[in-house]
Amino acid sequence: MSPAYTPYIFPLLVGFFLSISLVIFTRRQPHVQGVKLFSFMLLTTALWCGTYAIAISQTTVASILFWSNVVFFAIVTLPVALLLFCYAFTGAAHRLTPRFVGLLFAEPLLVVVGIWTDGWHGLFRQTVVLDVNGPFDTIAVTFGPLFWVHTLYSYGCILWGIALLVKAYRHA
Repeated sequence: MSPAYTPYIFPLLVGFFLSISLVIFTRRQPHVQGVKLFSFMLLTTALWCGTYAIAISQTTVASILFWSNVVFFAIVTLPVALLLFCYAFTGAAHRLTPRFVGLLFAEPLLVVVGIWTDGWHGLFRQTVVLDVNGPFDTIAVTFGPLFWVHTLYSYGCILWGIALLVKAYRHA
């Protein structure tokens, strides 16, 4: 089936183009502390908005599920990107060793593998059914333990980043 029109894609497309525009603007400011990681965070946001716009225009379980899986590349990356940006912005970029960054991205990598192999084990989505009752077709999902582990990890990264910002603010 071909994608269906829904007006809900327009705010997502605005977010996509706004994020890309900000990436272009910020890359012209190389002297600003943390600008590279801020650009990475914006690119991840653009990926999330763009792929989610595609996902919500789909009309079959298979196509919605495929694009939802693609969206998760951004979903699992954004909290870590935010944390890395907070390290750089607060002047603690020297702590971002390759090993530390690799460890931060280990969980998102495992989750992405888990999402794409979910049909074999059901650890991320235990049930998936087409829901046509809303303003656009979507999938109704019962999430499994891998989803909840990732949710805790994501919120942990976000809180850690906020703590870095608060600490830097208090010492400024």
